[in-house]
Amino acid sequence: MSDEVSVDPHVGLVVGGRFRVEELLGSGGMARVYRATQLSIGEDVAIKFLARIFSLEPDVRERFRREALALARLRHPGIVSVIDYGEHDGELYIVMELLKGQPLSEVLEQGGGKLPLVRLSVVFDQLLAVLEAAHAAGIVHRDLKPSNVMLLDAPDSGDRIKLLDFGLAHVPTEGPKLTQTGLVQGTPAYMSPEQCKGEHVAEPADVYAVGVMLYEAMTGRLPFEGGGAPVLMSQHMFVDPPPMSAADAPVAAGLEEVVRQALAKRAEDRPTVSELRALLASALKGTDPVTMAAHATEERRRGAALTRSERALTSPKPRETIAAATRGAASSRVALACGDGARAESLRATLGVRGVAVDLVPPEPDAALGPVAALVVDGGLGEATVKAIRGASRVPFLVFDVPASAVAGWVRAGAGDVTVAGADDAEISRKLERILRRGR
Repeated sequence: MSDEVSVDPHVGLVVGGRFRVEELLGSGGMARVYRATQLSIGEDVAIKFLARIFSLEPDVRERFRREALALARLRHPGIVSVIDYGEHDGELYIVMELLKGQPLSEVLEQGGGKLPLVRLSVVFDQLLAVLEAAHAAGIVHRDLKPSNVMLLDAPDSGDRIKLLDFGLAHVPTEGPKLTQTGLVQGTPAYMSPEQCKGEHVAEPADVYAVGVMLYEAMTGRLPFEGGGAPVLMSQHMFVDPPPMSAADAPVAAGLEEVVRQALAKRAEDRPTVSELRALLASALKGTDPVTMAAHATEERRRGAALTRSERALTSPKPRETIAAATRGAASSRVALACGDGARAESLRATLGVRGVAVDLVPPEPDAALGPVAALVVDGGLGEATVKAIRGASRVPFLVFDVPASAVAGWVRAGAGDVTVAGADDAEISRKLERILRRGR
């Protein structure tokens, strides 16, 4: 036992008549954490003491109380459990379950700064599941970073995480508002642009911090480094992070796109934690739009390089693709005009997998339409825009995402087929196949 621990006045104390303090585990600027024994059952627990000088500050006392409140409310396997809360000799304390494991920061350091994708998938899916529960309860962590994610010692059951340190968390309460506009709180390397500006901090700030952690775990470096807190905060607010593809080990384009969305400068442009969880899972499996589009492009390149006899040997079965059901090069090329970039890429990937080349057309009245067999158009662009894009080519067109009340109007306008709002990409593909077969 160190000299610091041996003279620590807390060691040996019995707190709340139930917990005997045994040894110091760690300390920070405002609190110290000890291992203690729960006397009634002889089990180890952790006790976090708020330093006496801060226990005299009303705002700090209230924030410490709210940390205990957040932990008590969030009964989740991925969040450390709170056992008790109280005050001893002028010092506030929280009693929590004692965790055995390593913080993610140490695991990253041991792995050269990176986390293998198989392990990353498990760790970050659990972290995002924890944040889903927290956000559903109205609780925003606001200080997410690798040192606050504990990987438990559980070799037989794989990685299990616990999210720690809710000291800066926003907790819905009837008490006084503690965070004021203009007050900057958090860890600069992981802070969202709105945190850096001292603006209102809500759920998107946690999404941004996870984006920074993903960038770090995949590339072995932070998106922004060095220069001290003011420089870091300025970069978060105004500078785009370096491409992840520039890392020593290239990062898949689909994964980089997920991180790019999480690191959007504007809070409203980021996905929710639930959306980020789904996006990450899809990118890790290679079923995301970016990866699917890349695969489709590669298949087209591969097919173009084959001889006629090789194509015959590798051609799909009848009705396996739209292209197989149509004739001629133009029959398997369509134009797509859509006001939503993400939806356009998703639909483009789906059609590409089914053998259809897609030319993206700007959703503007004067957009040029090349030699294609059909036009697939977003119903929100309007009939006049569709007519202008088609121009003199008069190719058949399919309209998607149309309100049910507007279907008849589009049919009268000459649409070859229509899908109502909410139809998935697969249904649009099926209807396009019918249009191309008819050759209308």
